[in-house]
Amino acid sequence: MRAIITYLNFDGNTRDAMTFYHRCLGGELLMAPFSEIPSA
Repeated sequence: MRAIITYLNFDGNTRDAMTFYHRCLGGELLMAPFSEIPSA
């Protein structure tokens, strides 16, 4: 089964917005700041 992986970038209250949408829509929410993403 294929999956859709979406990367979103926001300037502002991203964590608050994503938490709100996660509560409304459900699903799996994974968040990490750019400083925690390993370089390729």
